[in-house]
Amino acid sequence: MHQIGQDSKSIVLIGLNPILSVISNNDSLLAFMNSGMELPCRTIMGSISVYWYIASILSFIVYGGILDFIRVTVSKLGNRTK
Repeated sequence: MHQIGQDSKSIVLIGLNPILSVISNNDSLLAFMNSGMELPCRTIMGSISVYWYIASILSFIVYGGILDFIRVTVSKLGNRTK
């Protein structure tokens, strides 16, 4: 429950990430994501599958690529108008 922000000391790993939120709503993908090695949490009771952390890092790489693409595109469009 702490992975999706539903306990008192949650780090909201999934709730604020649209890609991970979609994965958590799909039963088969959720089962896969929860099947990984469990990592103990020092801030909350319980553990979190390592796959959620890997997916979180990969999703932020995707977001960074999208934002860089938008930045470069806007920059090139700005240079054309000069």
